[in-house]
Amino acid sequence: MYKVLDTIVFFFIIFAKIEGGGVVMPVMLNLGKEILRISPKNSFELESSTNGGRSWYHRYENRSSQGAFFDLTLHGNEILATTEKGLFASTNAGKSWYKRS
Repeated sequence: MYKVLDTIVFFFIIFAKIEGGGVVMPVMLNLGKEILRISPKNSFELESSTNGGRSWYHRYENRSSQGAFFDLTLHGNEILATTEKGLFASTNAGKSWYKRS
């Protein structure tokens, strides 16, 4: 079961979701025990799931500092987020963010 789930999550990370206009926007990251995603309803919000995506919970929302999230990627022990206000990083699974220069 977990092998299939990991494959499905990997598929979403690599192939992403096609947005209007053909822009590719990855929306999920597999963090091991949980999945982190940009909310499909509100790009200013991040959601997490600990049950393979069956249910989602609010993780983070900030409209002023970062603006809308466009992309998430893993880089070592950080999550990097491309937003409408630049590049931001998190070292605590997306619970807080700091501007990356």
